[in-house]
Amino acid sequence: MPKKPCSKAISLGGKEEMGKIEGVPVETDTEIIGINRRSVFSLAEARQLLPLINRMTKNAADRVQVLIAKIEAKSRAVDADREEIEVYESQASQIIQDWQTKVQKLGGLPKGIWIVDFDSGDGYFCWKFPEENIEHWHSYRDGFTKRKRLFTEEAEVRLTTIQPSLAREQSLNEVVEQK
Repeated sequence: MPKKPCSKAISLGGKEEMGKIEGVPVETDTEIIGINRRSVFSLAEARQLLPLINRMTKNAADRVQVLIAKIEAKSRAVDADREEIEVYESQASQIIQDWQTKVQKLGGLPKGIWIVDFDSGDGYFCWKFPEENIEHWHSYRDGFTKRKRLFTEEAEVRLTTIQPSLAREQSLNEVVEQK
């Protein structure tokens, strides 16, 4: 039986339009992702959110880039209007803050400009715009600079053959380290 859409949910599949996020139509069928619904993600769950987060991030990054161009152009002008530059800087900051809030509402952890971590229970699945997929991971104590590629093709195939309930019980470290 399909789940009913609620006012604080984001759909990731189906055919019926539920609304728009960042101007992008969001459709629903049976799979609704509730806002702040969880703090630990499987890789599949994190990857399921990625298309939405990617679109939100692209929209925000494009808008910030336009503002940066305006700031740079105004700063080069002989009669630079400092107040106008500060308005553009404030707008860019607000766009970034709004993006961070939206990512957090989806359960992601914004860790920098256009970087999102998803808690795996063993560390973080790590994504940085404009990467097309979540293919990196790092421990809780390490950050973006120490992230590691999740899988070789062989490990990816092996992981997909493990039943989901068993994969959750098995440490991500064990899955990544197996050869």
